[in-house]
Amino acid sequence: MKKLLLFMAVAVMSLYGYVSFVEYTGSAGMSELMLENVEALAQGEGGNYVCYGSGDIDCHGMKVWVKYEGIR
Repeated sequence: MKKLLLFMAVAVMSLYGYVSFVEYTGSAGMSELMLENVEALAQGEGGNYVCYGSGDIDCHGMKVWVKYEGIR
């Protein structure tokens, strides 16, 4: 009887450990919205653009001829 009780206790603890491990490793993913937020925070507030020439387009407080956005 003691062996059966010990076996059952070990089986229950093993099953609990396995389920806990699967739950812990399965919930580590990031949603698409979270990834976009991380990317936006990494870029900062400075923007991602280059300015050329002199004209009437605002760029960094100056008037320029051409402003290219989305350059990485």
